[in-house]
Amino acid sequence: MANPNQNNRVLLRFNFPNLITGLRIVLTFIVIYVLLSNHRTTSTIAGIFLILAWATDFIDGYLARRFHSVTEAGGVFDLVADRFLMITVLIITITLGYWARTTNFMLFNNPYLFAVSVLAADFVLLLGIIVFIIKRRKRKLIFPTAPYIARFTFSVQMTTLVAGVFSFGPDWLLAGMMYLTILFTLISAYVYLKVGGYVFTR
Repeated sequence: MANPNQNNRVLLRFNFPNLITGLRIVLTFIVIYVLLSNHRTTSTIAGIFLILAWATDFIDGYLARRFHSVTEAGGVFDLVADRFLMITVLIITITLGYWARTTNFMLFNNPYLFAVSVLAADFVLLLGIIVFIIKRRKRKLIFPTAPYIARFTFSVQMTTLVAGVFSFGPDWLLAGMMYLTILFTLISAYVYLKVGGYVFTR
């Protein structure tokens, strides 16, 4: 007899788009390893792998739509892979001082305030995913669709992260990108909570 709760669980069926998403996690570990290797070519190599990891976010989504393989579990997996990439690389680059050159252009002379907004929003999002999975095991609950602003915000965040890893451009330009990241992260977090806050309350 089929389990009556089976349809309420988030089951991940590994199709090809999901494998591409998994590749993003593998590439994230490579970026982490390269950043921590402290070699003179670290920034360039890490930046290349970071761009490759980011590219998989476009590829898996395109393939899922192209081959009609879009699933709720795949969407959750994709979201977790995105946040894993952002959180781990951002924390490591902060630790290694990649953002210190923007100190004179940032509020309170603190270049890491922008990271606080990103990390806080990401941890709330991951908490929402955990709560959703727990609740979904007991009753039917639809995972909120990511608003367009959230997808655009991830592109803004990644552009800033890539620029920071590559040490691209003058200090003021990187600082401007960091402020832009703060702005879109706060807007995205507000919209996401407005659209998907029911995950916490229902």
